[in-house]
Amino acid sequence: MKKKTLCLLLSLALAACTLYGCKSSSDDNKTQEPTDAVGSAQEEEQETEAAAKETVICDQDGIKITATRLEKNEKSDWALDLKVENHSDKNISVGVSEIKANDVVVDSCEFVGALHPVTGEPHLEMMKMAGMTVIDAAPGSTEVAEDVTYALGADVLKEKNISELEKVTVSLAVSDADNPEAPLLLHIEGVEIPVE
Repeated sequence: MKKKTLCLLLSLALAACTLYGCKSSSDDNKTQEPTDAVGSAQEEEQETEAAAKETVICDQDGIKITATRLEKNEKSDWALDLKVENHSDKNISVGVSEIKANDVVVDSCEFVGALHPVTGEPHLEMMKMAGMTVIDAAPGSTEVAEDVTYALGADVLKEKNISELEKVTVSLAVSDADNPEAPLLLHIEGVEIPVE
């Protein structure tokens, strides 16, 4: 009887393998590998797309400033994010001294009187007092500032008769944070940030 039961079980197992196919655990691993490879290829592609959207505004004298994002949010305002990498030996302050949308000035340190009285250059301490975004970065640090300007808000653009944003241009001022009255370390003017 045991032989008949064993033969019956083997026959059923063989029939099941024939009907449904047999897979060993090594077969499962083989089918997983392509899926994993596809997944990592997609992840690499997304990382490449994200890096392609970044725009290096300045990479000079140990100071690198990158626009990491410019996109419309749920309120139809445009958000601009900046990353400041300070590889210099100074504490620095970085401020957006002017923003243009479609070649129209929508924000400027001139609008708020944040210019140095003697040199006429943007004055970062005055910009801070006026409520403009200023990013401070110590030597060896990386600072990220999200949504650095309200100037690309839907209301501001409408006020300037801009219905569709086609081009954004920024100017930045970089000063020695420990000596704000000294001449600017860098004044970067008119760098275009791609609009997606």
